[in-house]
Amino acid sequence: MIQLIFIAYTLFVIFLSLFPLPASAAVGYTDKVVHFVLYGVMVFIAYVSVSTLKRRLYLFLFAIVLGITLEFFQIYVPGRYASLLDTAANVGGATTSLIICLLYTRFYGGKGAGGTSVPGFNGKTD
Repeated sequence: MIQLIFIAYTLFVIFLSLFPLPASAAVGYTDKVVHFVLYGVMVFIAYVSVSTLKRRLYLFLFAIVLGITLEFFQIYVPGRYASLLDTAANVGGATTSLIICLLYTRFYGGKGAGGTSVPGFNGKTD
């Protein structure tokens, strides 16, 4: 089920990234925060949707490549433009989320409050 949520969320991010915007939709640096959060959430969902470190790293790399690729394709979307700062926010959000998930798994062993298991945080490494 969580894999379907990851796929749906990824499609949502693709839609938001390639949806044409009116020329008056300048948002400043708030846009960078949105990019950071969107890709951070994407990597978190990816992390809990698979159980091995290898798959988690593949999905992390997928998110990075997706963020770079979508940013490039925005050149061709009316009202959009490619931005290195947006790309940096995408990569930063994805990387921060992965580090937090890895640290949580390492130090808490995938256990939540009261020692209960947290789905996706099982500590497997292959």
